[in-house]
Amino acid sequence: MVVDEPTADRPHPTGSARRRPRCAGCGRPVPACWCRFVSQVRTRHRIVVLRHPREARHAFGTVPVLVRTIPDTEVYDGVRRTPEATQAIFGEPDRPPLLLYPGPDAGGSGVTDGAGTGETARTLVVIDGTWGQARGMVNADPELSALPRLSLVPTSSSRYAIRAQPFPHGLSTVEAVAEALVLLGDEPVVRDALLRPLAALVGMHLACADAAGGDVLDDPVALERAGYLPPLPAAPASPATPAPPASPAPPV
Repeated sequence: MVVDEPTADRPHPTGSARRRPRCAGCGRPVPACWCRFVSQVRTRHRIVVLRHPREARHAFGTVPVLVRTIPDTEVYDGVRRTPEATQAIFGEPDRPPLLLYPGPDAGGSGVTDGAGTGETARTLVVIDGTWGQARGMVNADPELSALPRLSLVPTSSSRYAIRAQPFPHGLSTVEAVAEALVLLGDEPVVRDALLRPLAALVGMHLACADAAGGDVLDDPVALERAGYLPPLPAAPASPATPAPPASPAPPV
């Protein structure tokens, strides 16, 4: 679906300049849409994202990739935790909360409550914002800060080349969730499904920057050949068509 935004012949009431149509799925301009790279997956874990309001307005935030790939993801915007977010975090005893945030003594990947990483389903609480925003949200919320934590030490650098990370092993939000879910027992296919549309989002941005313009997006085949785009996800196999019933034998 395409959202038809204001144009010169049908301007916005406030008189804004001509704007390009945007995809209703990912919110990006239609030529930069990454929806075709999405392959939806499921997880036994509940994902609750607490997103800083400034991050919600960022054009290249990665939470939309997370939501499109894992549709059950819950997102709550605000500097402070809302009652709805509180219910989402603490309202399911069978999936106890786990904060995806480094602990004060984090020296490696793992869970700080000693419960193991793949033994039980959890409510994964994710803070989305710059590191300064995330630190402020956690430090200002004693109940959130007291949660057991899941710390990550990535084995490779972030693929999110759009925004600089403040330290070598920093990850974008969707990358951190992808690594966390595998650590919590999900199959690697879940991580791959989350990282594919992120690679497309980043690749199209870099292609435009290298070409000094957006016309380069008109040829996605050339972009894939040049390494800017990942391969499209494999189409799900069609169910086998049952054979028609055998005709009865003609009477002798």
